Amino acid sequence: MMRRKLFVALILVLSFSGIAFSEYSAIELFEMTKQSLVCDRENNLAFVRGVGKFRASDSRSILLARRAALTSARRGLLILRERILTQDEISPEDLRISGTVPPLKLISEDKNPDQKLYFVSVQVSLSELLGENALNALSELQNLQ
Repeated sequence: MMRRKLFVALILVLSFSGIAFSEYSAIELFEMTKQSLVCDRENNLAFVRGVGKFRASDSRSILLARRAALTSARRGLLILRERILTQDEISPEDLRISGTVPPLKLISEDKNPDQKLYFVSVQVSLSELLGENALNALSELQNLQ
């Protein structure tokens, strides 16, 4: 009986704190930014947009949403790298990708209070993202085609 009361109390706390029961799923957030994965080979840059969600308009929630947006952007860079190297289409299974990301340059930040979403746009050097060996191999492939 005591366990059940603790479980119900935990569910109530999580539902009012904004940690659980979100309006957007991870796949829906991924779909919002999927089109922003851009590779500019001439200028050696990769651009990505990340999104985070917040439940309340207090500074803590917004900072957590910013952190989630930066994590989303890093994930987007890994997906972009995988897409460039394998020439595959992006799918929701790509959300489980892992790896290291070079330092990001934050281009813009935008908060949408109506939808409770926080967006960031970042860029990174393409050669740092892919690695010099991969960049050289891609150049050779393009010369052969």
